[in-house]
Amino acid sequence: MNLLFEEMSEALISEGTVEITGFGKFVIFDRKKRMGINPVTKERMEIPATKLPKFKPSQTLKNRCNNRED
Repeated sequence: MNLLFEEMSEALISEGTVEITGFGKFVIFDRKKRMGINPVTKERMEIPATKLPKFKPSQTLKNRCNNRED
C-alpha cells in the first residue's frame, strides 16, 4: 500500500496531477505568499508561498456519497 502512495506522491511532484477515474483527481495548488500575525508576539509576518495537494472528487463519487446513481 505504501508503494501506491509513494508513486502518487512522485507523480504529483513531477506532473502536478493524479487522476483516478470514477474517484477523483489530486492536483497541486499554489498558495500565494500572504501576511499573517504571529499568535505569540502579535507581530505581522509574511507567510511564504507554498504548494499544497488538493483533492477534487469525481461526479461519480459525489453521486455515490449522496445515494444517487450516475
